[in-house]
Amino acid sequence: MALVLAVAGCQPEGSGTGGSRQGFRPRDSVVDFGRVLEGSQARRGVSLLATGRAGVTVVAAVDGPFAVVAPEVGVPGSGVADVEVVFTAGHGVAEGTLVLEGAGVTESVRLLGTGVRPSPCPERPCSTFHFDVASGACVETPLEEGAACTAESRCEVDGRCNSGACVGEPRTCDDNNPCTVDACSPTRGCVTTQVACPAPRNPCEVGVCDRDKGCTSVNVDDFVPCGPVSCQTARLCLRGTCREMPPPEGFVCAPATACQDEGRCRAGACERPEPAELEPAFRQVLEGAPVAEDGGPVVLVDGDAVFTSVCGGDAGCQLVAYTGSGLLRYASVYPDGGARTLIAASDAGVVVRAAEGLEGYAHRGAGERLWEATWGALGADAGTWAGGPGTGHVALTETGDVLAYVSWGAAVADAGVASTESARLVWLAGREDAGTLLGASPVEAWNGEARLALGADGAAYVYTGDGRLRRVESVDAGVPQQIRGRVLTELGAAASTHEASVIASEREHLRPWASREAAREGVRPRIDMGAHVASAIALSREHLRSWASREAERGRVRPRSDMGAQGMLVAPSDARAAESVGTRARGDAEALGALTETELSLTSLLDGGVPDGGAALAVANGVLLVGGSAFVHPDAGALTSVDWTSGTGTSAPLMEPALMSSGGTTAYLFARACERTDGVPCTADEERVVLRAVEAGTGHTAWEVDALPDESLPGTVYEAALLQGNVVGVLADAESSEGRQSWLQFFSRGERVGMCPLPAQPRVVGAAFAGASLYVVLERDGAWTLESYGLGPEMRVDDRGWPQRHGGPGGARRESP
Repeated sequence: MALVLAVAGCQPEGSGTGGSRQGFRPRDSVVDFGRVLEGSQARRGVSLLATGRAGVTVVAAVDGPFAVVAPEVGVPGSGVADVEVVFTAGHGVAEGTLVLEGAGVTESVRLLGTGVRPSPCPERPCSTFHFDVASGACVETPLEEGAACTAESRCEVDGRCNSGACVGEPRTCDDNNPCTVDACSPTRGCVTTQVACPAPRNPCEVGVCDRDKGCTSVNVDDFVPCGPVSCQTARLCLRGTCREMPPPEGFVCAPATACQDEGRCRAGACERPEPAELEPAFRQVLEGAPVAEDGGPVVLVDGDAVFTSVCGGDAGCQLVAYTGSGLLRYASVYPDGGARTLIAASDAGVVVRAAEGLEGYAHRGAGERLWEATWGALGADAGTWAGGPGTGHVALTETGDVLAYVSWGAAVADAGVASTESARLVWLAGREDAGTLLGASPVEAWNGEARLALGADGAAYVYTGDGRLRRVESVDAGVPQQIRGRVLTELGAAASTHEASVIASEREHLRPWASREAAREGVRPRIDMGAHVASAIALSREHLRSWASREAERGRVRPRSDMGAQGMLVAPSDARAAESVGTRARGDAEALGALTETELSLTSLLDGGVPDGGAALAVANGVLLVGGSAFVHPDAGALTSVDWTSGTGTSAPLMEPALMSSGGTTAYLFARACERTDGVPCTADEERVVLRAVEAGTGHTAWEVDALPDESLPGTVYEAALLQGNVVGVLADAESSEGRQSWLQFFSRGERVGMCPLPAQPRVVGAAFAGASLYVVLERDGAWTLESYGLGPEMRVDDRGWPQRHGGPGGARRESP
């Protein structure tokens, strides 16, 4: 009996004759999920080991960004079970603690994970890219030789991969219609515009193009206005003749607007309903206050994208993009959190001014930064404070390249800049190798505020505060500047990517080649630095490669074997320079700048310049509106002064907005005016703001009208635009004792034909007209908002000429053809 009891007393827990021991422990004290792509999830099993023969239920809990799939897990006796944990990756390192409880025991496991934000991978027609989380870099996979691809230029079709480049056939754009002008844009493809027939002297005739006869004229419809119009008497066209007559009953005397139906003549008076308050098409609250400099854009519109730059709120400073209907595209936080000023936008990207230089941000996607060019890379002396380009100092070419008139001065401790001393014109690539310096003018003394403008033909002009009007030319008229800038860039690229797509050649070899290729339309103008200079020809890699093959066969260039499997073609006399440049990394803007800084020159158009002008420059149909004071025909070197002395009072022009019709025949200018004729300056109480239409051919005033909503009250003109149908849209306000009230107004032929009040009493800081809409950034009730308003039935912004302050809603300072 004693033996039996002794044996029984030795039975362990869990036997059939007594209690069982329970317990568990985690196999690992730390579980690392490793590197995980931001926004994706990773799963790991945390193994639990039973420390007894009895099973145990374990409760698991953890905080985000970690989570358990099942909050309870059963661990079998003497067995193993896994707690499945999910890590949702953010940006950066994450830590957490998995707490495990069961059978009166509490254990913990440390959880680690690193969220990796993917870098934007480049896009190349003959390669695919994917972001590798482990290395944090983009991995390129070339397509097979001969694979179908889409050429970067829309002027090429049926592309095939050839040595890493997408080579296509030239697109044919000729529609065999003599009444159209056909061209090919690298970004838009075939572009067809109607032949602009000369305007007949008879205002009741219009020029039209006949396929068989060419340009001719036909009568306009009867009762089309040909002069001042009222419901008592009007100058109207009748059977091709302009006649003064009482307008017929029901004649449309005022167009319909967004807040008011059209007016019609009834018993000698123009009758129309009272205007209603404008209703916004959309209203978006901005996460901060808008950033802009005086006169600079606060909102930019390009296509269906609307951009603004703001600072404030939890996000800090960021570039915000919306669709034209108000949907958020992206909110891109600036890399260093600092403020940026909007400059211009195109489908190549959004150009902004930062404290350290110019930057470009993506038009689409997440709005990531695409490039940056420091003031030093653009030529500012070391140790100086760079003033940078101000309002109106930057223009964008049709292909998105950037022209900027950069200025800088000596720094003063704790005081910014003492004075602006030096300046130069720089040319940056906007797409391929974006931000790379392609050309620059010599450094010159700062001569006051400047304005840039590009004509529809690509000619570039600079007007500076000392009255000089200059055209941008190439120093070497025989060598296309685009060849020189692009070749140097590609030499550096070839050294790092082993692409055989770049040729450096002696100038005497390039000149005849450029002539031959231009005749074949194998090269296309980018920026026409003067009609007589082939100084800005865009060369695609396939054109260079084709030329290289021909020249190699002729023995003019020789292959080098040390630049990759395909070899690099280098002209004999340029081999040493090419090898030197080839060792540099791609995008070395300062090195390239040193090689190209004298490629551009600024050639005066007029001996005496345009004195007494202000900071304003516009161009339309080959006519320049300079400084708000003169019209200049560059090819003829002729100047016609704006007659600001006519009339019974005193006028002082406001420099901008300064608008020009598509034909370059009429300019629309704003001025401060009063009735004084004694030469004494106008007082604030006497002064009013007027809108004046000026004939370019004579400089005389066609008509003038008060531009503020109430001529007896002070106010501000914020923005103006030419609308189709000879209408000028003006956003302005008037300040009364009850506060500021903003109005969208419409003017035509010297009459205010409509005005619509914006809701409540907002504080407007900027606006842009685009298409059939007005986009406004304003403050109302302490909140900053972006709002959109329709212009009204059949009202659209004229998309030709120079219809807005900076040429168009994107701020490109480029004439629309």
